[in-house]
Amino acid sequence: MGRVFFNTRSHTHELTTGTYQCLASDSNKSFMLNTTGILAITLPADADIEIGWNARFVMVTDATATAITIKASAPDAQNFIGGVVNMMTAASAASAFGSYITSAIGDTNSQIALDHDLANNEAAVGTDINITKTAANTFFVSGLVATTDADGTGAAIFSDI
Repeated sequence: MGRVFFNTRSHTHELTTGTYQCLASDSNKSFMLNTTGILAITLPADADIEIGWNARFVMVTDATATAITIKASAPDAQNFIGGVVNMMTAASAASAFGSYITSAIGDTNSQIALDHDLANNEAAVGTDINITKTAANTFFVSGLVATTDADGTGAAIFSDI
């Protein structure tokens, strides 16, 4: 008999609109971002999670005329490091390009914005962000931001709030 997997749905959570406070128990969970409204996600407080806490955020609907934000619970204390690849979708009329958008050590970025209508962002379906706690008050970010912004830089993805 082959391998048997139990409770695979418990590792996936759909988010639609409103706010969501991530929990320590959300570690190793995938969040499907399926929204046409504002969605604000807050990561857990540093004291509530251990190094290695991680979550995946997958955009399954274009957030048209709205924004999806993923932010630290203590913006002045917690920061993001790492970065994402900003890649043009094949549906765009412009030629495909790729760039790496970073949030470097020493930066005070504490929010990720995924907004289909925001210049230098325009996150679209296919965006896939992974976040892992790597040290006290530090989250490492990696992933891909699918975009239709032909002349954008991706500079509006990370911000200090």
